[in-house]
Amino acid sequence: MIYLIGGAPRLGKSIMARKLMEKIHTPWLSVDVLRTVVAETIQDTNQRKRLFPFVEEDNNDKLFQIPTNSLVEMQMTEGESMWSAISSFIRHQIAVKNDFILEGVYLLPDKIDKIMSEKQYQKNVKAIFIIASDEKMVLNGFRSNTSHHDWLEGTSDITKKAVAQFVIGVSEKFRISASRIGMQFFERTHDFQSDVENIIAKLLH
Repeated sequence: MIYLIGGAPRLGKSIMARKLMEKIHTPWLSVDVLRTVVAETIQDTNQRKRLFPFVEEDNNDKLFQIPTNSLVEMQMTEGESMWSAISSFIRHQIAVKNDFILEGVYLLPDKIDKIMSEKQYQKNVKAIFIIASDEKMVLNGFRSNTSHHDWLEGTSDITKKAVAQFVIGVSEKFRISASRIGMQFFERTHDFQSDVENIIAKLLH
């Protein structure tokens, strides 16, 4: 079985994937890793910037200068750009009968639905998308982050607020897309531990 945990950034998807790995003893991978590899294979600078617009944003404290809707579209563009690599990875894991957990913001509902609608794959993939609409909850999550690689570390409060609004904007995109095609999504609450348990239960149901 391929377990997919998609949704907006900064909502704990990596922690959820790790907890699921510990529970069912199945390897997991963040799509962020694939994104780095794919982006670095593009030699043409203009093409890379077009397909992966965040590559050029090397100063996270400048994110607040970019309108929220532009940040959301940049994220969706990167998701589209990643689809070929993600699709190949999922299909290969199914073909060789490997169980695997894949998580990341680049897992787009409409793209995943295309795989799940194919007869040979529909019984081999389970997916859920994590979203949020509570800005205060998102900001509290930033403050409690214990990741060894926190790209918001040291950024200003105004940047964190801008990123929280970005998270909510991406969440709304996922909500609309998942709702339209009938895929399950989960709205984050202030009780992270309970959220993790509920999300894992939904995936294993």
